[in-house]
Parts: sequence; C-alpha cells; structure tokens
Amino acid sequence: MSHFRQLKVILAETLMLGVLTACISPTTSPSYVQSGDYVSVNLGGIKRNLGGQLLKRSQITATIKDADNNVYPLRIDRIYRVYPDHVSFYAAQMSMVPDPADPSSLYPYDGAVYVSLVLSDASNTPLPLVPGPATISVSSSKVTQTAMLGEGSYSSISVQILPGTRTPSYEETQQYSTYAPMKYLTIKPTAGAPSSAIYGGQFELHYNAAAVASGSYEPRLVPISHDPNITIIQTTKDNGDGSKSLLGYFTNPNGFGTLSAWSMGKSNVLDLNVAVISDSPDAFSNWESNFSLVAAGSYYVDQNGDKLTNVAPTLLLE
Repeated sequence: MSHFRQLKVILAETLMLGVLTACISPTTSPSYVQSGDYVSVNLGGIKRNLGGQLLKRSQITATIKDADNNVYPLRIDRIYRVYPDHVSFYAAQMSMVPDPADPSSLYPYDGAVYVSLVLSDASNTPLPLVPGPATISVSSSKVTQTAMLGEGSYSSISVQILPGTRTPSYEETQQYSTYAPMKYLTIKPTAGAPSSAIYGGQFELHYNAAAVASGSYEPRLVPISHDPNITIIQTTKDNGDGSKSLLGYFTNPNGFGTLSAWSMGKSNVLDLNVAVISDSPDAFSNWESNFSLVAAGSYYVDQNGDKLTNVAPTLLLE
C-alpha cells in the first residue's frame, strides 16, 4: 500500500441554489403552503454547518410563528443529505481554498442537509395557523449558524401560509423517505495530530456473522463524503469460526489535509469519515458486541505507505 483518497415549481429552483451553495435556507421549499403541508428547509453544509456529523430527528426541534404570533411545534419528518453533481459549477469551478477564519467560507465537495417538516402536531392534525407571513425556527446543538451573504438564519425562515388545510398525498409523504440515512457505523480518526499528512488508511472490521440476517449482503464500506478523489477497495473474508472480516483500503493519492492547505484534487480531513452499511435492519442493534476494529490491522498511512502515529481509526454509532 504505497498511496492511498401550491407553488411547487419554486422547489426545484430553491433546491438547486441550496445544493450549489450549501447555504441555510432564507425560505422554505415550497414557500407557499397550507396547514398540514410538508416543507423542506436547507440547514446548510454537511461539513460547514454540521462538521461532518450525522443529524438525527431526536436532535432537532422546530417551531412556527404565524401571522398572529401564535407559536406551535412542528413535526420533524425526515432529515436527508444532498450533493451537487461532480460536473456542476460548484464542484468543477467554484471550489476554492476556504478561509478558516471566515465561517461563511464554502467547503470543497460539501453537500447540504435538509429537514422535511410537517405543519401538523404530533398526532398529524393540521395546525390552526392564521393565513399570512409566518416564520419557522429550527434549533439543534449540532448545527452552527454561519453568516454567508444571502443565506438565512435558523431562527427566522420565511413561509407564507395560505387559507385552509391540506392532506399531502401518499406519494408526497413517501417522496423523501428513501433519502433519509439508514443506521450505519462510522469509522473516523481519533482526536490528535498525525505525525505526517494522511494519504489513506487500512481498516479491518471483525464481526459476528450471525448479526447479519440471512439473504442480506455483507456489511460494506462507503464514503460519507462525495469527494470524487477518494477510492475504496474492499473484500470480505470468512474466518471459519462464525465470524467474518471486512478488509478495506481507503485512499486519496493527493492526501487529506486541513482547509488552509486544501487545493483541487486533495481531500479535507472530514472526508476521512467512512460508513459501514448493511441492508439487514438489525445488524447494528448490538453493534458493540458484534462489531470491532482490529487495532493491528486498522491504521492511517503517510505518502510512503508508512503507518502514522498519534491518530488511529475508531468505530462508533453516531
């Protein structure tokens, strides 16, 4: 291993802008709705505003204040992530060296985190919203408010409420359901400064074969980031004792670095986070008993393929 890396038409336009810029939404998508409707809000960049973390429904709250200043909690439906096309303006031309001192700087190969909200109470009854301009507020300890020109504030996201109520169709309620992340394990670096720049890693994941349901595919490594410069090579080995090992190699020959040292072709240190996925719904229920990283076979390497010290892969369920 020598080198390792109903005005629904508004929705499309707003979604495209949000994906390209990873900005916090100033308005919902769509922006004109009735009580009981679904709306989507862009919470900003996966890297820039979430630090590459996974955001769960239990970790976010949302409220709406209507035209008469009545405030109601909103139902959180789905949280999902979207990414720009690799040949888009953002990915091919707009990427630049971010300024670590400027919280509005865009991160290279970033995506956007969307939350789908329902203008209903916990029992799915449409809220008694007064028609007119309203404001949605979202809150989570995991998101960071930035101040990029033209983006919104988590405490003041605009939406227009139309008279009447509406029950979304089955197709609408299911539209984004398959985009929400399934349960997965994360492999990421431990805290600490590596002795040299990271150019890749090797992972050996040991697991109980019985944890994966019959007929399901074996657990797989996938990149969480959509950085096109990253390569993963992997295979699964049956150990013959009721256990199996997932062996993976994760690399960018141009290296993984800090934002200040980034240039086209390189990856950011947040791109080192990879996921272990399975289609078996209960595979990760008792993950600490059934899955473990083999320390001797799991490490990061420098440009020459030598093992790095002061940093190591760690396995966790976010």
